[in-house]
Amino acid sequence: MVGKEGKGTSERVLWSITKRYEQNDLPLDETAFGMKIDVNFISIGASHPEYLVPWELLVNKLKLIGCELLTEAERDAIMLKKSTNMFSDSYDAALKQNVSYSMSDSIKQFSFLNRWFIFKRKTDGTEQGAELMGALQKSVVPATEGLTLETVLESTKPAAVKLSETASMAPPGSSVAEALSAEVAQQEEPAKRFVASELVEAEKKKFPAKKVFKFKYDSDLSDKLKIGEPGAARWLSLSAPFPIYYPPKDKETADNPQYQYPSIEHFLAAMKYSLASNKKEIGKQIAKDTFTHDGVIHQKYLGILQERAGGPGKTPSESVRQTVLAEERRAVLDFAKTSTMKKYKVDFNEATWNTIKDGLLQQALEQRFAEDEKFQKIIAKVRDDKMYLLYDTPISNDEGGERKNDGSIVGQNKVGKLMMELAGYSPSP
Repeated sequence: MVGKEGKGTSERVLWSITKRYEQNDLPLDETAFGMKIDVNFISIGASHPEYLVPWELLVNKLKLIGCELLTEAERDAIMLKKSTNMFSDSYDAALKQNVSYSMSDSIKQFSFLNRWFIFKRKTDGTEQGAELMGALQKSVVPATEGLTLETVLESTKPAAVKLSETASMAPPGSSVAEALSAEVAQQEEPAKRFVASELVEAEKKKFPAKKVFKFKYDSDLSDKLKIGEPGAARWLSLSAPFPIYYPPKDKETADNPQYQYPSIEHFLAAMKYSLASNKKEIGKQIAKDTFTHDGVIHQKYLGILQERAGGPGKTPSESVRQTVLAEERRAVLDFAKTSTMKKYKVDFNEATWNTIKDGLLQQALEQRFAEDEKFQKIIAKVRDDKMYLLYDTPISNDEGGERKNDGSIVGQNKVGKLMMELAGYSPSP
């Protein structure tokens, strides 16, 4: 969908909505979660993801935690005729009261896609929650001891579905957001949720090219910072070969052992299977067998690196090493695709992933900031020069962003912002 304004050469796109899901209909059960759309509005300047939620499903889910639309008496008390309505209906109602809002047809089209609503917590949701738990309880995935990637394909039994008691029994007066967040968190020992500071004041500024330090997996290998670290821009990327350990030692248990991952990229890919799939036990086994230091991907490319170096004991050239690292990165990203997960009978839950991925990213970057001396050296130099750290990726990827020709920064740039926060500074043009 596209909203335009003007005609001929003066025509411009005010907004656009792009479908990013496969279904043709909106289901009314949990399979509706994760139905992504990209929304771009001219005043924002960049596309951002949003998720469709069927209205009936939202009403039913909120009822489980004791939240319901207002009754007629409750509406009368605040002089409202309805507890929910589409924006178009409210606009028409305002016109009948001789209240008019100046909007172009294109803006109306965009605005009228929205719904407003008022819910009130009336009970603790216990009765409805218990009822649903009985309806949703299913068979548990069998034990996966000795499971390999080959045997995963043989397992097609459904995972257990469990409604969190925490969410169901949230007390009256607690926020809906807290209760819904608790339901997701209850599924697994949660990573700390993190939303990078927007660095609002810095974002309003325009940075000359020399004041922006761009970094990504294939940045050039020059010593741009003059600190004796060729390839510093690659070292800050998520695919840099510095080990990440998860879970933290104080969270490690017999059922949740700590593993070493060759890079942040490997770690995040593993967590998609482990924490954001519908079959977590199988997902954990695939993550261990595939993405850890001893997993099939890293071991395969260690062998390739040795072969291209000329055999055991030979030192590969930097060019060969970087080529193999790029190939390994590609293999990791390919295996983390939703389509690949489906091949292994695992469904990816994007809504859950979007709830936890920022916290996982923060934990991984904090490890590097604390333990990686080269990383510390690079960040310190960028901080001293008050440069803007920009993870140089398309703005459709919320981890990074772009610098426009006028010096403005667009995109969420979560990785760059988090690094600047960890270093405790705000950049200056």
